[in-house]
Amino acid sequence: HTPPLIGNTYQMYLKDELSRLQADLEWSQRVKIPLLVKLVRGAYQASEPAELLQPSAEACHQQYDDAVKVLANQMRLDQDLTAIIATHNETSIKLTTDLIKLNPSLKPRLQF
Repeated sequence: HTPPLIGNTYQMYLKDELSRLQADLEWSQRVKIPLLVKLVRGAYQASEPAELLQPSAEACHQQYDDAVKVLANQMRLDQDLTAIIATHNETSIKLTTDLIKLNPSLKPRLQF
């Protein structure tokens, strides 16, 4: 496992953030530069234009959980990918811990 060289925070309250995450994961794999992902729901909604935001809290939660699944799947292919799941949301915590139980090799790289 090579330590991450580049880190980025992904704000899941933004509509296009899951696509940006997926593009960055593909880039990291292609150029073989380890990536550290910090996944957050976000705290800057008030300063963003409304058209960039998720239409609802439920949409934000869904995109967040989808991103957790994308990260877990990508970690099976990319042994250098590391992620911080920054959340207090019980559903997201359960999802993450369930994914780790299914694949214990994720535990050191998929953290809270």
